[in-house]
Amino acid sequence: MSNTENSPVIGGFSDGIDDVEEFVCVNEKESTMTNERIHQLALKDAEKVMSCRDNSVKSYILQADALFLLERYDLARDAVIAGLQLDPLCTHLQALLLILERTCSGLVCGRNREKPERSDEFDCTLCLKLLYEPITTPCGHSFCRSCLFQSMDRSNKCPLCRTVLFITPRTCAVSVTLNNIIQKNFPEEFAERKSENDSLVKFSVDLMPLFVMDAVLPCEKLPLNIFEPRYRLMVTLDSTTGHIAEFACEVEITECEPLPDGRFYIEVEGRRRFRILRSWDQDGYRVAEVEWIRDIKPPEGSREKSDLQELTNNAAEYAQMWMMRAKEAARQDRRRLAELLNVEAMMPTKEDPERFSFWLTTLTRRRPSERLELLRLKDAKERIGRGLIYLRQEEQGCRLQ
Repeated sequence: MSNTENSPVIGGFSDGIDDVEEFVCVNEKESTMTNERIHQLALKDAEKVMSCRDNSVKSYILQADALFLLERYDLARDAVIAGLQLDPLCTHLQALLLILERTCSGLVCGRNREKPERSDEFDCTLCLKLLYEPITTPCGHSFCRSCLFQSMDRSNKCPLCRTVLFITPRTCAVSVTLNNIIQKNFPEEFAERKSENDSLVKFSVDLMPLFVMDAVLPCEKLPLNIFEPRYRLMVTLDSTTGHIAEFACEVEITECEPLPDGRFYIEVEGRRRFRILRSWDQDGYRVAEVEWIRDIKPPEGSREKSDLQELTNNAAEYAQMWMMRAKEAARQDRRRLAELLNVEAMMPTKEDPERFSFWLTTLTRRRPSERLELLRLKDAKERIGRGLIYLRQEEQGCRLQ
């Protein structure tokens, strides 16, 4: 779900925030870049955001966080105070100001200072525990990552001030400053929270919220109109029986546009297949216990492996030629041409026959029963064969017309 709004001013500001958040998500894992260099780049990103929208509390939060990590405490305090003048109730800035005051006083008194006292300023207002993977919302409130998005299952508003939030787990980064402060000053309690969170994640790793619809295939992009933002994953509906199908596909929301009537226009992309072991109603929607499905692959170095790769390469060449002819035939049909370009952009690497075989089958429109059968298959060679048959059938049909 993209972090966008309808207003042109807000839209420009959101673009700046997206850049910062993507930087944090990517570079937190880079071991070759020093922390100081990361923080310097984060400060530049904060300055970029401020140039997009000077009166935003979010920009002061980003600037203060970066300055604190660079140990420029006086400048960080100035940024915090400037932000609090815009929003005196911003809990993130309040907590950072408290830490700055204690840090500065500790530097004056020497290094033999006591650790900061544990206060409720570091507690999540939803679970009432120490913040774990804290996220600071654009309106300035901090929550545990899991607590916030569980709350957003019911409503896409801030749990405290009710500001509408256009954020998702994919686009929203953990507050690096607040997270570092908590880990450094409350290591034992943080370790307990981490252990608790890990146990919950492992317990629920194979549980899926379900949204019943027609079959979606991996490597397929699909536009949807949906009201409730809690639905993240899609499953299939067997049109012949009216029951939830046994096999389904996980999808990821890649684009989200809020509409004036409260609905969301979203785009989703098919990711992984799974088999539904059992399902039940929970908190107003369907939940399932699932197991992930992968192809049965030929052994490395075997003749079957080389034959599959050769078939994939040949199919890719044919698909590209077919795509060129299809785009040429659709020159006067803008809608069809846009569909073809979107499908072409989803083409995976030929070195992954499993994903490529699914992409190949998305080039033509298939019936729900055919899609379900493709999800069941665990043989990429057979799927590629079917995909080539589908392409030839459609091409022949066009020629007959």
